[in-house]
Amino acid sequence: MVPRHVFRVYCPLTFVFLAILHISTWYLLTGSEDPIMSLHTGSGDKRRQAGSPNNSVTTTMATTKASHETTVTSYETKTASDGPFNVLLLGADDMRPEIRAFTGFDPVLNPGIRTPNLDELAAESAVFPNTFCQYPFCNPSRTSMLTGRRISTTHVTINQANFRSMGLNFTTLPQYFKQHGYWTVAAGKVFHSIHERGIAVGDLPSWSEPPYLGQVASHRYWKSKGSPSWYAVTSDERRVQELTDDDITQHSLRKLRELAAGKQPFFFAVGLAKPHAPFIFPEEYLEHYPLDSISLPREYYGYLEQPTENIDISFLPKKYLDLHAIGSDGKDLRGKLLRALRCLRRAYYSSVSYIDSLYGDILSELKRLGLYDRTVVAFWADHGLAIGEKEMFGKRRGRDLTARVPLMVRIPGVTDHGMVRPQLAELVDIYPTLVDAASLPPMPRCPKDSGSIQACREGSSLLPLVRNASTPWKTRVFTHTSYNEVSMRTSRFRYTARPLKPGHDMKPRFRGDVLYDYKIDPTETENFINNPKYTEIIEILQGQMGKGWRGAMDQVEKRT
Repeated sequence: MVPRHVFRVYCPLTFVFLAILHISTWYLLTGSEDPIMSLHTGSGDKRRQAGSPNNSVTTTMATTKASHETTVTSYETKTASDGPFNVLLLGADDMRPEIRAFTGFDPVLNPGIRTPNLDELAAESAVFPNTFCQYPFCNPSRTSMLTGRRISTTHVTINQANFRSMGLNFTTLPQYFKQHGYWTVAAGKVFHSIHERGIAVGDLPSWSEPPYLGQVASHRYWKSKGSPSWYAVTSDERRVQELTDDDITQHSLRKLRELAAGKQPFFFAVGLAKPHAPFIFPEEYLEHYPLDSISLPREYYGYLEQPTENIDISFLPKKYLDLHAIGSDGKDLRGKLLRALRCLRRAYYSSVSYIDSLYGDILSELKRLGLYDRTVVAFWADHGLAIGEKEMFGKRRGRDLTARVPLMVRIPGVTDHGMVRPQLAELVDIYPTLVDAASLPPMPRCPKDSGSIQACREGSSLLPLVRNASTPWKTRVFTHTSYNEVSMRTSRFRYTARPLKPGHDMKPRFRGDVLYDYKIDPTETENFINNPKYTEIIEILQGQMGKGWRGAMDQVEKRT
């Protein structure tokens, strides 16, 4: 009997014919130092950067991968052995999808950020550039993704909440793999910090052994650096106290070696702490982003052109002392704000390049150990981030800037040549997708009241899209911006509204707050909610919102 993970080709000639047919048919669907800088940098020699790419900005994945858009006739995949796939889940914190494979899909994203290792992974993955989180805030988003449930089910909207302490005993993504024979381990920030008796422990039922959350000394050391919004670490400082993500990466490399020697398949989740603010990174990464090369696109930073007396800096977080001091003396407010924003963007870019080099170390070790072709690799982030755009800093907004996230999945033998799927996706889709990719028993869709049901899903496996780019798919996705406010994204519109009491006909009603039309306004500059030309469109969107995520999934799952 042939094992279920072996990809079988019954007729080579037929397979070649079908491949040629599909390739021809299915294309992609639609620095000088000054007193301010000294706050953020030290001096010292440089460490060599891992994984530096060449200087040219390559064409985005959306263009270069069009020739690889074939229909995959089966996703029963081939491994280097007869055993099941391992799973490596790589996560980032507060990361916009500023990887070259994603940057052609959002005008605010910078295609020039150096991410050679994630670029290489994307070239062998199914890339989902229109993926959105369920809540643009750390704990709510992570809880939603790792339980496969939406905010209306988890009720988690703040960082201090724990779904288990709320009486919700959901089977998490790693726990599901654990129940099916996997050894599940974690390093770094996977769940948002879950505490027991004041000690951060992660979610213990999810793991086969206690998760490694990093050295407390490292957290405390870098937190003591005067609370700037960013800090470039010298190599001398790095030798004295390693960065948190250096620590997480080194532990991950050791853990991979242990797992390679084991007999069980593994599920290994690694969560790096950056590029979450404050942006703390090795100083050599600044070299790739000269300050005078950092732009502030007018569509997002037009408020800087206002008269000085009209410039409002209240959006800047006060907890970072350098930002808090900008308006303290009332002098040169515009100049200080311009410089601060350019430095923030530069530091963010450097942080992204830094963690890319660490992902490269982890993926290189996976290959060296002979595990790469037996491991499903997924990369994700919990939400996006505003860095001064539209007078915003942070998240928790119903905008593409904060809700859009990177997501790609590499499945050996299936996505080897890379593919881009521009259809709408959500972070709740990761759980059923990885279950599907590992050929574990699929979970049923959750009923309306699923608080007492341990294992069910409120997202959809993305494997049907991987198999066939033209498969029918959901046309809207949902992001909460508070428990009672929902932002619905379609291919063209974002409609954000609050539910009202039903009318006499008992149909759902909503008070619309925001309507963006990306076809004519891709940078979310104008709110069309009160524009009479959109009255009919708003009625349609309200009807779709009233049907909720279940209605969106019904479009697909009743036809497949």
